[in-house]
Amino acid sequence: MDTKDRGQAAVRVPRRASRRFPILGDVRLDRKFGWILAVFLVLMGIIVGYNAKATKDQRNTALIVNVAARQRALAERYIKDVLLKAEGERADPAQDAQQLQRNAAALLHGGQVVAVQGADELVRIPAYHGSWKVVAKLGEEQRLLTKLIGVGHELLRTGPASSTFSAQILELRVIGAQLSSISSDAVGEITNAAQASLDRLVRVGVALGLLAALAAVAMGLLLRRAGAQQAAQFRSLVTNASDLITVLSMDGRIQYVSPSLDRVLGRRAHDLVGTTLSGSIHPEDAPHADVVFREVAQSANSTAKVEFRMEHADGSWRCIESTVTNLTDDPTVQGVVLNSRDITDRKGLEEELTHQAFHDSLTGLANRALFRDRLEHALARAGRYGTEVGVLYLDLDSFKTINDSLGHDAGDELLVAVGERLVEQCRASDTVARLGGDEFAILLEDDVDEASARTAAERIAEMLRSPFVVQGTEVFVTGSIGIAMKGMEKGEVDALLRNADVAMYVAKGKARGQFELFQPSMYERVVRYQEMQVDLLRGCEREEFFVHYQPILDLATGRLLAVEALARWNHPTRGVVMPSEFIPVAEETGLIVPIGAWVLREACRQAKEWQSRFRITPPLAISVNLSPRQLHEPDLVARVKQILEETGLNPRTLILEITETGLMRDVEQTAQQLRQLRELGLRLAIDDFGTGSSSLGHLRRFPIDVLKIDRSFVETMAANAPQGRALVRAIIDLAQTLQLDTVAEGIERPSQMADLQAIGCQSGQGFYFAEPQGPEALEELLSQAARKAHIHRLLNAAG
Repeated sequence: MDTKDRGQAAVRVPRRASRRFPILGDVRLDRKFGWILAVFLVLMGIIVGYNAKATKDQRNTALIVNVAARQRALAERYIKDVLLKAEGERADPAQDAQQLQRNAAALLHGGQVVAVQGADELVRIPAYHGSWKVVAKLGEEQRLLTKLIGVGHELLRTGPASSTFSAQILELRVIGAQLSSISSDAVGEITNAAQASLDRLVRVGVALGLLAALAAVAMGLLLRRAGAQQAAQFRSLVTNASDLITVLSMDGRIQYVSPSLDRVLGRRAHDLVGTTLSGSIHPEDAPHADVVFREVAQSANSTAKVEFRMEHADGSWRCIESTVTNLTDDPTVQGVVLNSRDITDRKGLEEELTHQAFHDSLTGLANRALFRDRLEHALARAGRYGTEVGVLYLDLDSFKTINDSLGHDAGDELLVAVGERLVEQCRASDTVARLGGDEFAILLEDDVDEASARTAAERIAEMLRSPFVVQGTEVFVTGSIGIAMKGMEKGEVDALLRNADVAMYVAKGKARGQFELFQPSMYERVVRYQEMQVDLLRGCEREEFFVHYQPILDLATGRLLAVEALARWNHPTRGVVMPSEFIPVAEETGLIVPIGAWVLREACRQAKEWQSRFRITPPLAISVNLSPRQLHEPDLVARVKQILEETGLNPRTLILEITETGLMRDVEQTAQQLRQLRELGLRLAIDDFGTGSSSLGHLRRFPIDVLKIDRSFVETMAANAPQGRALVRAIIDLAQTLQLDTVAEGIERPSQMADLQAIGCQSGQGFYFAEPQGPEALEELLSQAARKAHIHRLLNAAG
């Protein structure tokens, strides 16, 4: 620095204290005014900062309101997708569930979410820190969402076949309704809080305006800007919202309708403004909607929900759900506000699910739930008016045979055809239902009594006797029908159904294709039958069964040929129970399969032991009965083979006896099963021959070795009935023609044996020779037979 510069630096002109404020350009202010301006600017900064924060809070509140409100739409979409997927339709409820949970977590803790409709950008919302009530409701909403998703997941896992399917659907809807209510309450609370916050903001602005006119002006500008931004934001939300917002005047005319009208009803807003809402509502729904509107209009801030149909631009009717709120006291609204949404798809799905829940999916008939409901109402009417109610309980007699032989598709086709015939035979006032399987029920109302119920049952039984065409094949079925009547006395649905069921079982036990009217004594019989079922099951578990044996002798020589194994049951309280009492019950319940397998194994074991101890020529054979249920077991051949291998019995000494009735069930499958048994080396016999419905053509198809003549034919011979003797001779001639052995059952007198010998019967059994007896008692007869066989062998050797 030179001398000149130093002089200039040393000589300084004193400046008046002033400052330059860039915000005001080149304006220079003295210190006092500067401090005033500084305070003003600080004040303005406070005002601006406060307004900015308030605006941000309002924006965040709007975002929270948007997400919270639109959670309802997503929850409904989740329920719909769950139901669609449960019905086999393409849907992705899992994605909905994830978004529901993400939104619920963001509402409580803040985070980034995407709009329900999926068209908006990701937005970040802060955690809600307002009213503790809202926080509690948001927490409750999150809990309900977790429960909703859990129920939806369980419903998808079980599927429509589950018995709890209808209950799960109902639970899903209830949770959805609770969610909607909680969400609406939370949105209302947040909105009220936002309104209160905005009111506080205005009051602060007025107070600050008194302190500084410039600050007030600036604050007003900021408020205007903030209000404009908020209004624009809310306008955007309203415009893009899926819900339809409508404002009505007190006289019911439309003052405002949101642009979403185009998406919901395909119409323009100006088409409805100035018109009455009732004019756009379906005539059937308008009266109820008007009542709701008037009730809400009478009280400020009241609210209600209503459903109605509105006409779409294409002429169709859309189902609308609307929340009606009275905001006439609000100066910014001054009307009744309707927040509406289109629920047409949901209503259609609900109606479809309701139909499925109360109707059989195969036949379209009422199911058990709907039948019980209508029966309950019918009984209530009968009690009021002194009328009667009748219930017919129908069970198809031969359905299992058809289902097993022709396949399940054929069985389903038959059930549909039976249902159609039942509807044709019944009146419009009657209810026809399929209770499950091959069981149907008919509810008779209006002018019904015992006589008309019998007539209806007879008409249905006769209708079933006509052949059905199933998959191009004629099939014949019969039905057993139970009738239960209810008059003026007090009764319950379950009791009437049970009585009809009991009467049906009694009818089935007497003859196929019959009907019976319930009598109190029948119930006792059925109870005994059920007790027999329980005792049989326990008898199998406790090994209470044993075997008696009855000899079969050569009628010409008296030589012991075989023994028939006969099951006995040593009941702990009733003593020895004969097969005629427990075999039918075991056959119907399926317990005949394990019982029969045990009898076969024990008989083969005993026969092998006797063959080793008593040398008889030919070796002693064992005859065992095979029930129709056993005959059609898929693993029968493998089971018989296993028993033969375990016991070591020569298959040639085993005779399996089958009844004619068992042979006639699915002839093709039965013939194949018998051929496979025959390939094991054993012999086959037809038991009680002549009492069934087999024909010569059928006999030629079966690999049979023995015909057993039923005891009823032997008894007719004892009465010197020429027809009985001729019938037995015809059976023996048939057996000789087919090269089959014959065994006569029930021989009790010498005359019967002589007659059978005279007409060529080869062997027989009966009380005349020996009663069925235990193994120890039979061994004396076996010992005698062995001695005779030994002497015979010695004589042959000496000769």
